[in-house]
Amino acid sequence: MRALAVTSAQRWPTLPNVPTMAEAGVPDFVVTSWAAYVMPIATPPAIVDKLATTQKDIAAEQLMQNRFLAAGARLFSSTPTEAAALAAKETVMWREVVRLSGLTPQ
Repeated sequence: MRALAVTSAQRWPTLPNVPTMAEAGVPDFVVTSWAAYVMPIATPPAIVDKLATTQKDIAAEQLMQNRFLAAGARLFSSTPTEAAALAAKETVMWREVVRLSGLTPQ
C-alpha cells in the first residue's frame, strides 16, 4: 500500500515523503480529527484556566509527544478561545458537507 497524500495542512512527521493534499493538487482540503475537553458553561474561569494550563504543560512534554506520535497522532494544545473558534469553523464546514450530500437525520 502506498500513501498518496495526507489530509493535514503540513506533512506528517512519520511520513515525510508523502505530500499534503494541497501539494498533491487538491487545494483547500484539510481534514483532521481532534479532541478537546468540554466543560459546562458555568465552570468558573479559574478552573478552565487551570485545566488549560495543565494540558498545555503536558502537551509540551517530549515523552507525551513521542507517545502520541507512536500511536499515529499528534498532541497539540490551544486556549479555550482557540478551541471554540476551531469548533465553530468546523461546524460550518461539516454542515455544508452534510447539506451537499443530501443526507437528512433519521
